[in-house]
Amino acid sequence: MENVSRALVIAGAVLIAILVLSLGLVLFAKFSARNKEYRAIVSNIEMEKYNSQFTVYMNRTDLVPEDIVTAINLAKEYSDMRVYVYDDSYPISQDNPADIIGWYRNETFSCSNYTFDSSGKITSISFSKN
Repeated sequence: MENVSRALVIAGAVLIAILVLSLGLVLFAKFSARNKEYRAIVSNIEMEKYNSQFTVYMNRTDLVPEDIVTAINLAKEYSDMRVYVYDDSYPISQDNPADIIGWYRNETFSCSNYTFDSSGKITSISFSKN
């Protein structure tokens, strides 16, 4: 009789251990899914923040040379971002962005084109002299 009661205690302990492990696995899976959702939300927020630096120029025709220089300097911070500036379809050198301010002081520019990658991140923006 003593052996039977001992066997029941051991069986109960094994069942409790299995329940605790199962609960741990369920909680791990649930928190892991939440973590993935959180990372996706944070990634989207970061992409929107990045894009917002350049979307301010979209569809505008009243951009001054200082705006162009600002966009060029912002793009230099990111290796995968390109800014193109054109004067009557000829590219304007961006070696010294401050020269653009001097050469085109009384001119305005428009944002003529922009491209996105597959994730929705802006990869290039083009400006043309009006």
